[in-house]
Amino acid sequence: MQAQLDLRSNYFITELNKLYFLYVYNTTLSDTHSYKFIESVRLNNRLTLTATELIDQLVDIKTDDVKRNQSYLRSIELIGVLDSLRSRVDFIIATAPGGAHPSANIEQLLNKLSKESMRHLTTDLTSVMQSRSSNAFDGFYRYIISIDKASAIFVNNSYALELHELEKKISISRVQLYGMISLCWLLALYIVMPILVFSSKISLWLTLTNKNIMKLSQGDLEISPDNSIMTGELSAISDAINQLRQNQIEKHLLENEKQELINELLEASSTDPLTNIYNRRKFFNQCSQITEKDYPLAFCLIDIDNFKRLNDRYGHDVGDLALIAFSQMLQQSLPKSTVYCRYGGEEFAILIKYEDMQQSMKIIDAVRHRTEMLRIAIPNKPSVGFTISCGLARLDDYQNINHSIKQADEALYYSKKRGKNQVSFYSPSGFISFDANDKNT
Repeated sequence: MQAQLDLRSNYFITELNKLYFLYVYNTTLSDTHSYKFIESVRLNNRLTLTATELIDQLVDIKTDDVKRNQSYLRSIELIGVLDSLRSRVDFIIATAPGGAHPSANIEQLLNKLSKESMRHLTTDLTSVMQSRSSNAFDGFYRYIISIDKASAIFVNNSYALELHELEKKISISRVQLYGMISLCWLLALYIVMPILVFSSKISLWLTLTNKNIMKLSQGDLEISPDNSIMTGELSAISDAINQLRQNQIEKHLLENEKQELINELLEASSTDPLTNIYNRRKFFNQCSQITEKDYPLAFCLIDIDNFKRLNDRYGHDVGDLALIAFSQMLQQSLPKSTVYCRYGGEEFAILIKYEDMQQSMKIIDAVRHRTEMLRIAIPNKPSVGFTISCGLARLDDYQNINHSIKQADEALYYSKKRGKNQVSFYSPSGFISFDANDKNT
């Protein structure tokens, strides 16, 4: 930390020499406060992009067995990027005018980028990689939300500081202007009128500038254009206001893009990447939101018969096509209000309205029958089909869902044991089967 804050280091000497050259030879450049504000916006953008990509990589680690090693290495690189951003915050603090922090929450942001936080992130990443722990994944998401909030406050406070400095400049200009007006009254009459005209234009400029600043402070980006003839100093202030407006526009655009990315990530975290239907996590989340009046329900577990043999004989690509075809059939056959998901591997779960046992089995048997009609095209070979085995159990409330899952799994095993391509319902008195010819046994 001391090395990072040492202004005599080669890094800071080089950066300060660049700034000194720019401010000495380019008088139209923004002042130090404006530079800090722009730097804070850039830092916020980098934090947002890095954090967003990190969440994306974590989703791949958890859901994509093929890319998870590559995503794990990329996640380590992104944590390194977050760690490196701390030096940029240190630089902003070290070069702040008068030794003042550009943001009141600077310590909070530094804490989020501390070595300890990076160690926690690395530990959580290892946990996600080894066990795919949901707690570790949720910890990452909470960290991203917290650092996003801290960065947003940092940018807003930097913007407030820039606005405050701008108002100070206008106040000083106003005092100087009124002093000049008082002195002009003592001059000869033949120069009074030109001075009055000039003062009137300046007063109008100040009024317009003040209104524009008030609009910007309230988030209104529709400021009035200034077409008056001004001195170089006043023109620089107007340019700074226009630059501030442009920065606000860019900030709003970045926030909109960030929200779109967050929405895409939320969608990706709830959808199975292969079949494009709900994953297991989203399925249980939807189940927990079902109201009491919608019960009882029937919980169904479905397993594709002989799926390993299908993969071994025709290849995993054909197996993937079978999963996709079955998922598309579910989307086309079931009502939109039906909750279903890819439960894992070649297993699927469906939650349907329970009216009676026979009606529930009839609905699922229709799914089984449509599955028999599916065909998977294979180049230069005859197309292949597949069947499914199904197990159902009654679900009276969400608290008993694990019990119903176990019962449905036993019913599924019973269907497999009877020769597969069957629908079975768990009941306290025994298993009830609905065979391929719609006959009860």
